Amino acid sequence: MPVLDIVHGDRHYGVMRILYIVQYYSRPDEPGGSRPYQFAKHWTAAGHDVEIITGAVNHKTGKVHESVSGRLSAPVREDGFTVRRVRSYHAYKGSMNKRYVSFLSYALSATLMAPRRPRPDVIFASSTPLTTGAAGVVLSKLTGLPLVFEARDLWPKAVVVAGVIGTGWKLRAAEKMESWIYDNAEHVVVVSQGDLLELIERGLDAEHVHWVPNGVDDWMLRTDPPPAPERTGPFEVYYVGAHGKWNHLDRLLDLASRCDGSIRFSLIGDGDVKPALMERARRDGLANVRFLDPMPKEQAFRALESAHATIVVCGTHEHYEQWLPNKVFDYLAAGRPIFVLGTGELARLIDDGRCGLTAPATDLDGGAAALGTLAASDRATLDAMGRASRLIAGDRFARSMLADRMINIFENARRQ
Repeated sequence: MPVLDIVHGDRHYGVMRILYIVQYYSRPDEPGGSRPYQFAKHWTAAGHDVEIITGAVNHKTGKVHESVSGRLSAPVREDGFTVRRVRSYHAYKGSMNKRYVSFLSYALSATLMAPRRPRPDVIFASSTPLTTGAAGVVLSKLTGLPLVFEARDLWPKAVVVAGVIGTGWKLRAAEKMESWIYDNAEHVVVVSQGDLLELIERGLDAEHVHWVPNGVDDWMLRTDPPPAPERTGPFEVYYVGAHGKWNHLDRLLDLASRCDGSIRFSLIGDGDVKPALMERARRDGLANVRFLDPMPKEQAFRALESAHATIVVCGTHEHYEQWLPNKVFDYLAAGRPIFVLGTGELARLIDDGRCGLTAPATDLDGGAAALGTLAASDRATLDAMGRASRLIAGDRFARSMLADRMINIFENARRQ
């Protein structure tokens, strides 16, 4: 599959008021992805008026933001735009049913608390979860405003693949909600080329489906990455991200069990399966694996820069053939070789860019051998891969370029 280019130019856009509905929002000094923050910051710098409606709880730390203490809604100005945190059920950790309650309660709060004045020009609802799109549709119908829906995962397909829901009524309800959202959105945005092609094959108008991948925050590109660190100990391989069922970190432990102590794996983050992973590593005597607490994004990025290599592990389901996770863009910007246990869109990005090594998701022995090859490489080889990573990050995935692309989509939605 060819790599699609994102085209942006010198087009002047009129000032727009953007209502951004997204349940999970993190600043760079907090754990979690910062795509909503970075987009809002760029749009504000370009003169647009942005208000984000988000949940009151940080989904990585589980902490409720202090601004909503005792309140249902709290608007706060941050870097020129407004962030309105709304109450939703937040004691959900460890239970998928409680997460459903959290999703639904946020969608209700976002619908009720969204400001009607000044009147926005466009509603932008971003998943996950899918219920953010439902809130967007309701607001669109109430106000007559165009809706742009961003599907960062193709729910419910992604959660079925992860084994979170089966084939019962929950799946049927989610599928109906998904179709309803697509039918009522002026435009749909996805983050991988595979998702783009799938939605077109499912009957969505190709002119109304757009690929705007996750990207690289501009602050990550302001200075050159440091050279590959000296080998004074183990070859350090870092993973930064969620520890959930869909991240398949059990397979990372399988890899670790096939590597000797000369390769050490550091996992930064949190999630429902982290306690089980830690217990397995202890039980299996995996001394070459360590678990670190979630870090603010900037701190986690500096940790990546200190690594010898980074790692992404894919599942074996065909869904992962069209997977471009957010973490890989941070890896690219950090200027380190990337190892991918998987095939498909992500592996092609790494192989074609010559910025790391890959192995099929089913080939754990081959994956361990590839990691051994990386560990045996000299600094010049590692630096060359790192420079290739950084080049891809800056040339194809800079956040400012992606933000301009989104504004173009909003403009088209407003005019229809």
